[in-house]
Amino acid sequence: MSQARRVLIADPNFEEVQEIAIGLRARGYHVQHVEDGARALELSVMRCPDVVIFSTQCQLVNAASFESILASNERTKKISVIWITSARPVGAALPDQHSYLPKP
Repeated sequence: MSQARRVLIADPNFEEVQEIAIGLRARGYHVQHVEDGARALELSVMRCPDVVIFSTQCQLVNAASFESILASNERTKKISVIWITSARPVGAALPDQHSYLPKP
């Protein structure tokens, strides 16, 4: 039997992404939640999840810095990062070349 895929959700307000976590767990994913970017970075380096769902509202380490740090580390550079947001940010907060998903 294959090992469950690991998903890390980084969002300061878990209630807003709880439906995502429930859906992923129902499909056999192992889901973990953290509230800020620094903790997401720490767990990503330690545990190398398959994907990180990262809210643009995270504090301490923002989405762009988080993804840049992962990409520069040999151990974490293959981790997929999906940005989620409550609303489309204006200006440099979310570069146009990056994909993002609206929160449910």
